[in-house]
Amino acid sequence: MKKQSGKRLIGSLAAAAMIFSVLFAVSIPASANGTADEVCAAARAYVEINKNLVTPEGLLAAVRRAVPSATLRATTSGGTDDSAMLVTGDDFFIKHAVPGVTDDDTTSGYPLDIPGSDGAVAALFEVGGEKIGFAASFPHEKEVLHISSYAIVNPGDSRFTIDAGGYVTAFSGSADKLIFPAGEPNGTGVYGIRGGGDLENDFPNMNQIKAVIFASEGSHPGRTKPFQAQTFYGYNTTTWNKSQWTGLVALDIYRDVDYYASGIADRFSAERIVNGLPSLKYLRLPTVLGQNAVGYNSFAGNSVLENTNIPTSDGGYGNGTFWNNGVRDYFQNNIKSIWGAEPWQAVAKSGSSAFGWPSEPLVAAGGTRNSISPDTPMTLPRAAALAQAKAGELAWSDDLTALSVEAVLKSVITGSDDTTYLTEGTFWEKLTTSWNGTWNSDPDAGLLGGALTLTVGGQSVPV
Repeated sequence: MKKQSGKRLIGSLAAAAMIFSVLFAVSIPASANGTADEVCAAARAYVEINKNLVTPEGLLAAVRRAVPSATLRATTSGGTDDSAMLVTGDDFFIKHAVPGVTDDDTTSGYPLDIPGSDGAVAALFEVGGEKIGFAASFPHEKEVLHISSYAIVNPGDSRFTIDAGGYVTAFSGSADKLIFPAGEPNGTGVYGIRGGGDLENDFPNMNQIKAVIFASEGSHPGRTKPFQAQTFYGYNTTTWNKSQWTGLVALDIYRDVDYYASGIADRFSAERIVNGLPSLKYLRLPTVLGQNAVGYNSFAGNSVLENTNIPTSDGGYGNGTFWNNGVRDYFQNNIKSIWGAEPWQAVAKSGSSAFGWPSEPLVAAGGTRNSISPDTPMTLPRAAALAQAKAGELAWSDDLTALSVEAVLKSVITGSDDTTYLTEGTFWEKLTTSWNGTWNSDPDAGLLGGALTLTVGGQSVPV
């Protein structure tokens, strides 16, 4: 497989900068401008080097080498438990970069495409009683899987054995990508994989498979199949070694389906559906689930998983649904009761978190993680980091207008998964925006430049 790095971005304050930089307008007196420049330059250099591994302690240490009196109100939790690597304090936020993946298959009709997103850091330092604001973004990795062969599930293909319920029980062939076609709206031609683990004898070349796609053909849930327990289970239940699906990197499951609107029962109430996969990095799930809770440990134990989405769920998530993964940011605010106005807390019925316990590789790598629940108050650094990360991606678009740029960046704060269902609404109800932007003719220099100013409670943030 090969990897592509994201393009470098231009900034609103310094077009030649390697990453976006932002200065918060927080009544910094003229005499402090030199200090502010030193703070931002030191912070920017640290972010550019460390990217997803930025911590508030490391950021402050870098700034203090330039301005020893600087302080920052934020700390990182230690340990390896549910609260490990979480940041407390309102003056720092990092929206981590999330890698994306595609493949080079151009003939199957089912291309892999799980998008990633850029990262950004925002912080409010204090020097001599005055606030100095900083934000910078950094690009995400774009990975391309090489697909030399693929197999599309079909009862007419002798390599597949399919039971009466429509579940593939054996695959004697070999392929880099396995594709489950959408079938018909009434369920005809819709197939799944039998659960229960221990598929090694029936799928002798399973560890060659890099990507699996369950196609949805739009949002029709009738073209989907319920998943059985231990469908993609990394453990052999006899030896308890992680010897199954060891090459699986990307799993795309019914991405556009809205189960709630259809009234069709959920497909994910079984336990350990995608569990213990040592190479799984990308997991795309449906958009909206229905009233049944997602099963215990359904998507847990995938130690290098970095990219997944949290579907809107009326039934909630079982204990440990996303435990022990490598995901750095869990934005849980789109988990709600669809019937009512009250947000649904993303916790198991036992009261335990569904999103805790980072994996050992994540803890060993260092850095921080975020677990944002529906009642987590918005902060200015968090709003600025979210808008800044999106601005980095928009900089390369050639089909935007000033009005649409303003709307898109504002929606990152007011209408994204991160904020849609927050219980306190004062932050974005008071948020106003203004845009002053330009377009460049050289795509390599970045097509979009300028500044979006976010204003809340008298504090303005140019992004």
